Amino acid sequence: NVMNAELHDPFIKDYHFIATFSDIDEDDSEIEKSTITVKFTAYPYMISDVKRVFVYPLTATEKTVIVTNNSSHRIIPTFIPSVECIVKKGSSSYGIPAGIVTDEKFMLVPGENTLSVRSTSGSGTLKIEFYEEVF
Repeated sequence: NVMNAELHDPFIKDYHFIATFSDIDEDDSEIEKSTITVKFTAYPYMISDVKRVFVYPLTATEKTVIVTNNSSHRIIPTFIPSVECIVKKGSSSYGIPAGIVTDEKFMLVPGENTLSVRSTSGSGTLKIEFYEEVF
C-alpha cells in the first residue's frame, strides 16, 4: 500500500519533503521494545512550509511586475485573479480567467521573472502563489 506524506526533519526548519513509503518492517522480538523500519523515497527538493504570495493591482493599463523565485528549479505558480487578465512572460501571452488557475505550461524560472500584467475586464487584483523548492 503506497502512500504520500509530508516528511519533516527537525533539523531542517521551515521545509519538508514529500515522501512515498510502502515498506514497513516491525521487529517486536523483544518484550519491552519494538523496532520499526520504514523505507521511503522522497521527492528530491525540500518544499517550503511558507507559501510565497505576490499581489498586484490589475487595470486596463499594462504594468510590469517582478516575481522572484528562490527555488533551485522552475516551478508552476497558481494565479488567482479577481478579474480576467493577460499575463505576458517573454514572447508568450496567457489569458487567465477570474478564479484559481494552475497551468504547467506557465513556469517561473529561478531568480527574477519579469511579467507584464493587465486586466481585460475591469479593475481588480492578481495574486500569484507558490511554494519554493530547494535542493
